[in-house]
Amino acid sequence: MDEKLKQDLAAGRNVRVPPLARAAGFAPGTLYNAIKTGEVKAVRIGKSVRVTPSEARRVLGIDEAA
Repeated sequence: MDEKLKQDLAAGRNVRVPPLARAAGFAPGTLYNAIKTGEVKAVRIGKSVRVTPSEARRVLGIDEAA
């Protein structure tokens, strides 16, 4: 997991799709498809798609209390 992703999760900020996908071990397109089908919750900010911190932790399998 890259440092920016760790910092964003620790600060409670929404995270970008490509770094989250890489950290989870799959291609960004796979994560975008999961967002499109509703398997992963995300928000759109302008043209950017971001995943909420709680959803990112779920995708990564990180305990919310950690």
